Amino acid sequence: MITAYAQYEGAAMKTMDGIKISLAQMPVEPGRPDRNAEYIIAEIQRASARGSHLVIFPELATTGYIIADRFEDNYFIEDVTRCNRRIVEATRGLSNVAIFGTVLVDPNAKGEDGRVRKHNGAIVAQNGRTL
Repeated sequence: MITAYAQYEGAAMKTMDGIKISLAQMPVEPGRPDRNAEYIIAEIQRASARGSHLVIFPELATTGYIIADRFEDNYFIEDVTRCNRRIVEATRGLSNVAIFGTVLVDPNAKGEDGRVRKHNGAIVAQNGRTL
């Protein structure tokens, strides 16, 4: 069980009690959202089995840091979106919340170059839903 404390002028102040948090460092494979999704799903399941309430993954955990041109490849972005849905669905029936970094697409927004806007963001998922 993790209990977090904030330090202020030498005095400890209890800020959380009884919340079990898992921080998942992972070997992200750049450009392989399928493999990264498999790893993320397995870690979410392991964290749930350990009784973790929250499991947090790194920024761009699904894609890794890749050459920006790849983010303009519609087939790649569709693959990332499918993997995001698989990860969210994998939380169904589990007791924890998962937060993972990924590329998010805003189909209603366009960049200066006219292409669909993409963001470096995160998805918060619980019980098969995006929160």
